Amino acid sequence: MTNAAADTTAESTAAESTAPPAASFAILETERPKKPQDMNAFLRAILAATGSSVRFLPEWLKLYTGPGKLLFEEYLNLRLWDPEFYPRSELKSFIGNWGMVKLWRAVNFIQESRALATHKLAAAAVLEAHGLSSPPLLGMHAAGAISGDKRTSTEKELEDFLIHTLSYPAFGKPLQGLQSLGSISLDSVDAETGLISCADGREVPAAALAKEIHDAYAKSGYIFQPRLVPHDDVRKVCGGRIATVRVVTIAMEDGPQVFRASWKIPAGSNGADNFWRTGNILAAIDLDTGTVTGAVSGAGLSMQEVEKHPDTGAALKGLKVPLWEEICKTALAAAAAFPDFGLIGFDIAATRDGPIVIEVNDTPDAPMVQIAQRKGMLGPQMTAFVETRQRAFAAWKAEQKKIMRREYGPGTKK
Repeated sequence: MTNAAADTTAESTAAESTAPPAASFAILETERPKKPQDMNAFLRAILAATGSSVRFLPEWLKLYTGPGKLLFEEYLNLRLWDPEFYPRSELKSFIGNWGMVKLWRAVNFIQESRALATHKLAAAAVLEAHGLSSPPLLGMHAAGAISGDKRTSTEKELEDFLIHTLSYPAFGKPLQGLQSLGSISLDSVDAETGLISCADGREVPAAALAKEIHDAYAKSGYIFQPRLVPHDDVRKVCGGRIATVRVVTIAMEDGPQVFRASWKIPAGSNGADNFWRTGNILAAIDLDTGTVTGAVSGAGLSMQEVEKHPDTGAALKGLKVPLWEEICKTALAAAAAFPDFGLIGFDIAATRDGPIVIEVNDTPDAPMVQIAQRKGMLGPQMTAFVETRQRAFAAWKAEQKKIMRREYGPGTKK
């Protein structure tokens, strides 16, 4: 979940349950564009890369039936069929969405805590209570809200708020949205005409934007935040846009550890850094040094290595992520603030004011993490982590039984 980051299947699956129908919306992008697979093109590419258009099938079947449970679409989009991208010995370490769901349930076994991460206001409250920075709230729209200071509940109230009250530049996004769907970056408003200037160059009527937000998100809620100013070194890479670092942490017995990290870099006309947006870049990061070890754009047939940012010409490989040490410290502190999660991710932006947690990801995007590093998530480190969580689950379950017996009597069963 980011507000700021070629098709990754985990993001697609996660969005289906929250995205409203897109047909009637002209301003907000509420649904990812459909990208049908061209199987003939894939077969030609596989033939050119491997010398056979059928040899890949046994390879994929092993990955599908193995611990990673990779679907065929994931095998194609991750480009696992291409020996130039991945050594064949590394393939067994990759995990798909199906396998990731099973893993997530095993290591994040306190399901009741999930709402703290998925609800943006709840997550922000947890972060603030622990002294961590997240974007402040400029306003909220929800049908059930009590209208008042920076709160609107009707379409007309929202229109008036956009014209007369909201502080610009601002960023709007659904309260429980994913993948930057439904988000919009706003530059300014002309109070006389009611026209809002957007970061992508469009001018949209405040009344039309208010109607779309209300129709799509009045039930679940929509929020406005200040548009953050990137760190100067980020600006040199991708201009005045936020480029977040997705940091995935794992809870070990001696505390949280950084497991993987990748830098999501917007490019082209994209204002948000989600990797599924065409042209955006995903950079792998060396955890010890914070330097970029490589970068790619696209997925499947469109996946390609990127050496320089297409807009600024900035060289990416060897570049150190701005505020890297502070970002890691922030991620570990954020993980400690959500102790019920064994596996959790954070989108952290290097801004002019320091590292800011943009989003909390209760189900980190496995395909994206693996694409960035060209390395699967399964392996000795993950095995040790799962074993740690199994012990934690046993201890938690025993404690729950004690509580139930103490509260309801010795014959109570959990």
